Amino acid sequence: REKDWEISIELKPRWCNQGYGTEALSLFLKNVYRITENRFFRARVDIDNYASQALMEKLGAYPNGISEFLLSGENLEKFKRENMYMIDENMKKVAEKFCVDPEEILGHVLEYRFDMSGW
Repeated sequence: REKDWEISIELKPRWCNQGYGTEALSLFLKNVYRITENRFFRARVDIDNYASQALMEKLGAYPNGISEFLLSGENLEKFKRENMYMIDENMKKVAEKFCVDPEEILGHVLEYRFDMSGW
C-alpha cells in the first residue's frame, strides 16, 4: 500500500563484485514494474556499505534522505555521541550527497529511490 515499495538484496560474499547484484536487481525491478506498474521503489543502505551505494547509483537510484532503522530517540542520540570518531572522509562525502551534516548521518541508513518511468 506504500507509494514507494521497499526492495532489498543480499548476496553471499563469494558472489559479490561479479555483476550479479546489478543483473539481478535490474531484472527484478524491470519485471515488477512491468507486472504491477508500480513506478517507485526505495532501498535502504547502510552508511558504510559503499558497494551497495554504488549499485544503487549504477541502476539510476537517487538519494532520498536518511531514515532510522534500529535506533531511535535517546538510543540514537547516545549512539551519535559515542561514535563521532567514525566520521571519516568517505562518510563526509556520503553526507554531502544526501545533503545532511556528517553528525546527523550517524546511526541512520541511507534511502535511495528508483523511478522506473525511464526504464
